[in-house]
Amino acid sequence: MVSERPDWCISRQRSWGVPIPAFHCVHCRQAHISAKTIDFVKDKFEKEGADTWFYKDAAYFLPSDTKCSHCGGIQFQKEMDIFDVWFESGSSHHAVLHKRNELSYPADLYLEGTDQHRGWFQLSLLPSVGAWDNAPFKSVLTHGFVVDEQGKKMSKSRGNFISVEDAVKEFGADVLRLWTSSLDYQNDMSVSRNLIVRCSDAYRRIRNTFRYLLSNLYDFDPKISTVPYGDLLEIDKWALHKTQELIKNATSGYESLQFHRVFHTLYHFCTVEMSAFYLDILKDRLYTFAKNSKERRAAQTVMQYILLNLVKLSAPVIVHTAEEVWSAIIHKDEAAPSVHLTTFPKCIADWIDDSLKERWEKVINIRTDVARELEKMRAAKLIGNSLEASVNISTENEDLWQFLKSYEKDLSMIFIVSEVKLDRNIAPKAVKGELMENLWIEGNVSQHKKCERCWNFRETVGYNQNHPTICARCVAALPG
Repeated sequence: MVSERPDWCISRQRSWGVPIPAFHCVHCRQAHISAKTIDFVKDKFEKEGADTWFYKDAAYFLPSDTKCSHCGGIQFQKEMDIFDVWFESGSSHHAVLHKRNELSYPADLYLEGTDQHRGWFQLSLLPSVGAWDNAPFKSVLTHGFVVDEQGKKMSKSRGNFISVEDAVKEFGADVLRLWTSSLDYQNDMSVSRNLIVRCSDAYRRIRNTFRYLLSNLYDFDPKISTVPYGDLLEIDKWALHKTQELIKNATSGYESLQFHRVFHTLYHFCTVEMSAFYLDILKDRLYTFAKNSKERRAAQTVMQYILLNLVKLSAPVIVHTAEEVWSAIIHKDEAAPSVHLTTFPKCIADWIDDSLKERWEKVINIRTDVARELEKMRAAKLIGNSLEASVNISTENEDLWQFLKSYEKDLSMIFIVSEVKLDRNIAPKAVKGELMENLWIEGNVSQHKKCERCWNFRETVGYNQNHPTICARCVAALPG
């Protein structure tokens, strides 16, 4: 577009705008302009504004000793053409970047719509190259335009127009920001009330993740209760690995200005990896284990780390929510008064463990197959809560058998059931797994009594005469 540009005019013949500080000799019509006269006009404009050009005589804007270089005349007329508006906006980099000490030239980024390749982008480039032989920007970002759900241009006359003000009033600024970040702005972006409503659900899921983390850290002091990485449970180390992936992917999305990648990364982490899996499994440890047990403090150690990093990573998008969360965090990792003044998270290389990730992907697949059978039992009204179930897992595959045995003591916690039994022999009523080829699952209603404290159905309920309604694990967790 630069190479094929036919011409460019610096002036426009309009009656109002930013004046060109040039003069014409009344006698010979010779144009008169110099650094001295420009500086003189500039001083007037700084004190009184550029509009004075249209109210004052030419002599007001010239030094008293000004003479025409061609004929020596001392009478002048003002140039009444104005600067082309594109020259005005196209030279804004000089007025802004060269005049403010906190900024630097060239700009990091110029941002506008696709129609500005021939407009503001290009007409900022021309005067900057002409004056300093340098582009005024390091990079340029162009975006598409907002259209309705059918891809039609939005307008009030069509009735498909949604104003930002109305959307903010109805949904709040953060929901609107989250919706905006979810779009691939390089293309035209469809907007409607229904689409924003859909994104408000995503916002609630992210916000609820913050609420869960905050509500379970009320008694956690990192200086006293932090559990070292080496003493964490394997599932906790998996959560830390996933947090490193979150930091890496979100940072990459921000740096490449692909904000839809940031949105999907944050949303998937909060809803799938945390709320639907890790945080769901943690409930048993957080609510039923002894207050200062290593298992409970390990869970809180990881949650504290996730909270601090998640709030910083989401702050550029949901700015108000992140600030609210930051103010609610009891123990912060830095003394910044605002989340927007904190340092951005960085990956901890020692917590990245791809082999651990691979093992837990297999565990998650097994859990998904088990959950499918539990859902069938729920639909048949055999159980209401998954803790009412006892699950038999069997396989004839030696590798899978050894894998299951290595996680045997944790499987009931992972599946959120009261009991898991492993068997090499496949039961007649067992159902073949869909994700795990050699896995067979049989779900049964637990025959044990329900523990009133942890709600698990356990054989040991009633074993302790002093606490006849709770299981042995809960008895051990009671203080004193």
